[in-house]
Amino acid sequence: MKNKDERAFYQLYEDYSALLYGLALKSLRSRTYAEEVTTLTFVRIWKNAELFSDKKKSLKTWIIQNLILVTHEFVTSKKMKYDFKMNQFPDFSFDLIKD
Repeated sequence: MKNKDERAFYQLYEDYSALLYGLALKSLRSRTYAEEVTTLTFVRIWKNAELFSDKKKSLKTWIIQNLILVTHEFVTSKKMKYDFKMNQFPDFSFDLIKD
């Protein structure tokens, strides 16, 4: 994937899209937001594939960390108020606060 191999990327999507969507849905409690964040996460992964180093962490950990960063960027860009909670990785939530 570091070489921008599209087949490898599609396989990565097949392997991890359900996991990322599930974590995003659990965190944001919105199907629309979860779909958008999942898509944005894969865009980020594609753009930053060369940054992954399997010497430092597992691919799954790196992908989930990207999901958390993208989710944070997403709620911040929408000017949503939230309470971030990290229980035990990968269990996290961005509890949206209604005004």
